[in-house]
Amino acid sequence: MTVSLAISVALSDISSDTSSDTLYEKRAACAKIGLLKITIHEDTLPEVVVRDRRAEQVEKRLIQALQYVQEHGFITNGIYRQLTGVTDRTAHRDLEKLVERGRLKGSGQRAARRYVLA
Repeated sequence: MTVSLAISVALSDISSDTSSDTLYEKRAACAKIGLLKITIHEDTLPEVVVRDRRAEQVEKRLIQALQYVQEHGFITNGIYRQLTGVTDRTAHRDLEKLVERGRLKGSGQRAARRYVLA
């Protein structure tokens, strides 16, 4: 984490508490009133942001699937895996998510299952 300080004492005051939540809240409060400027790099972002990034990756894959179906008329688990590089289980979850959302309709069982636009 890279931290820039307007007043160096502020960091030592807020760093005395070892709780990461409290430290985050105190730093945020100091930043809000202009005592502290914080720059956080990607590798140190909170878990919530990581979850958001994962959700964003899933949504990008789902868009890829829908675009593929629009161009080719259908998609299978195998095609989706080749297209996105995900595992069999992840492909199944992603494609079923599109079925649940009403964007795709699945037909067939297991390996023969095809997904078309709903």
